[in-house]
Amino acid sequence: EMGPPSIPRTMAITFCKLEGWEKIGASAMHIFVAWSAPQYTFKALALMFVKFLSIQASTWIWPLTFEGKSIIPKAPGRFQALITALVMSGLFVKALMNSDFNKHW
Repeated sequence: EMGPPSIPRTMAITFCKLEGWEKIGASAMHIFVAWSAPQYTFKALALMFVKFLSIQASTWIWPLTFEGKSIIPKAPGRFQALITALVMSGLFVKALMNSDFNKHW
């Protein structure tokens, strides 16, 4: 619950919307790179993996808690890190099996 309408609540909602548009734009860019410039695909995946590890490290160092309790105990996105790790590792394994990794790295 974010409370009654207020300036901080409006700003939080606005930043959430902006983040959503940034993710849509980044997804379009990733698809474009994967289709039109495959030589950069694995480098982009490596950068995304470094970003993923950095976000996980910051979450482990500074957990999402308030007054000692988790703020996301039953949130739908609490397994997002596991799903992201599985997708990325699956793409890397597929690339290694097809010898695409050596060809485009």
